[in-house]
Amino acid sequence: MQRTRHSPSREREQGFTLIEVLVGMVILSLLGVGVWAGVTAALRAVARSHDAALSNARLLQLDDRFRGATARIRPPWWAAALDVKESEDTWRVPFLDGVQDKVLIVTFRDGVLSIDDNDYVSLFPGFTSASLTVTRDKNETAYALTLEVDGKDFGHVSFIAQLGGFPVRQQAGQ
Repeated sequence: MQRTRHSPSREREQGFTLIEVLVGMVILSLLGVGVWAGVTAALRAVARSHDAALSNARLLQLDDRFRGATARIRPPWWAAALDVKESEDTWRVPFLDGVQDKVLIVTFRDGVLSIDDNDYVSLFPGFTSASLTVTRDKNETAYALTLEVDGKDFGHVSFIAQLGGFPVRQQAGQ
């Protein structure tokens, strides 16, 4: 009878030991946890970026709306003062479209800023405070409105919007 001889290399190829399998599983688990942590961090970064983009888009919309409405305020040249009537959380700016009784109404209530120009009302949520003031030059003539807002997502922002008309002043020496 003939004996089969096993080659010495074949005798060592019996498969993996239990310890080798466990070490391999631990290494793969650590790699999986690392990949999962990276994916989770990336998803959180994308969500923060998305929220920041929405917040900035809201601010751009507010800026555009505020500037458009303020440009429609045209005090006549004989009205040296532009008196904004303020009551609690509402500001009324006269001379919308050059008419004294037509007013731009800016309201801040319950975290929502609204701008009403008698054509339509725009609502901007997500603010913690708001204020509206008249910006004047060295001669105390109103030339712009300043809207200052604070928000949870973006902090403090100031919008300075130029009025649509300026009083005509006579130059010295004329």
